[in-house]
Amino acid sequence: ETAVLWEMVGDAWSASNQPAKAMNAWLEATRYRGGQQEEVIVLFRVHQKLADGFSRQGRSELSDYHVAMATYEEARIHWRVDRTVDAVTGFEAVTAALPEFDHAWYYLGESRRATGDNDGAISAFKSCLELNQNHGRASESLKGLESL
Repeated sequence: ETAVLWEMVGDAWSASNQPAKAMNAWLEATRYRGGQQEEVIVLFRVHQKLADGFSRQGRSELSDYHVAMATYEEARIHWRVDRTVDAVTGFEAVTAALPEFDHAWYYLGESRRATGDNDGAISAFKSCLELNQNHGRASESLKGLESL
């Protein structure tokens, strides 16, 4: 089972005019954290579909969450293809919408560091570590920047 498979299942249910079953399948897809670029792209699309579905249901809080998660996945795509300025913009939007999401703060730190904004990166890594003191990559990145 993968996010790709669950997206296809959801799309099939959607095409069969079964929106509740489609939404359930797409929600299942979000349980898988995409490591490969294709998976990240799938998660971006799935979160967009969920945002649209919840919006149609009038469930704005859930719609807003999935809009933010789609933005997160899109920013990860930008990060992976070295579009770091676009990644920073995306991760800033996600941390504003979901300030408790430690991974967004981590990637914001990495993106800021890549653009040369070391002070901004330090701030983002500290925010990440306030939320998750065991985030090893954020801890290592912060140590590296503070030793400069």
